[in-house]
Amino acid sequence: MPIEDKIKELCPGVANAMMIGDKRKYNVMLLTVKTVLDPETGLSTGELTGDAARVDPSLTTSEQVAAAVNSDPSSIWAKYLNGGFEEVNSKRFAVSNAQKVQKFKVVPGDFSEKGGELTATLKLKRKPTEEKYKGVIDSMY
Repeated sequence: MPIEDKIKELCPGVANAMMIGDKRKYNVMLLTVKTVLDPETGLSTGELTGDAARVDPSLTTSEQVAAAVNSDPSSIWAKYLNGGFEEVNSKRFAVSNAQKVQKFKVVPGDFSEKGGELTATLKLKRKPTEEKYKGVIDSMY
């Protein structure tokens, strides 16, 4: 989706983004940050890598990022992501209120094929991911 791709472009520390809003009051988004994948299991180790490791060097894992963003709106990561969402929600990209993302949450780890969120070709499996993170999604409504 264009809005998911745009947030990843504006915030290169974001690995995956999933917008949810179908048959709901407003749009929300689940985010994961870039982490190292374990070559044996194919699952996230939680250790930040690349652009994600440079956003706030004091945080070393995706769990710490998720905790910081989800509980402290003044954290470096929250400011970083909020800046991206301000741009995404601007009139340049979101031409109507129906396209704006009202809330977001960072989930620990990253989406993966082994975790059930991605296909073999790395496409997002929306329904299974929505079911897996139902509690997180419901907390945004």
